Amino acid sequence: MPHDGIATLEDRLDRISSQLENKSVLERVTELVESRLVDCGWKDQIKLTLRKMLEEDKEHTWTVDELIQVVTPKARGMVPDTVKRELLHELEKIFTRIDDLHYNKSLLNKIKDWYENSLQVLWQVYLKN
Repeated sequence: MPHDGIATLEDRLDRISSQLENKSVLERVTELVESRLVDCGWKDQIKLTLRKMLEEDKEHTWTVDELIQVVTPKARGMVPDTVKRELLHELEKIFTRIDDLHYNKSLLNKIKDWYENSLQVLWQVYLKN
């Protein structure tokens, strides 16, 4: 940490990263996302999208990787804005607790990247189930 007591962006990101490695924080956020996606019907919409794809192209033998590659952009676009806002709000609360006095809103770009990566992981897990 610099001499003036203000944490650098790198210091803050290190603290956030270590906090996100804490299972209880990740589990809570993951459960929130999963429950909201189920509640809003997103999961059912994805199932219908996949069924439609498979029915329309019966001659093609789809691999899981191909399905992920084709459906992921559609699935991301189908996540309701309310779910995105709720997740960002929850992450902002977590990061505020982590970063206390040194909270910096420029970290929201990092949050957005983390959010998109998390959706990708959830999507891959969902397709494999």
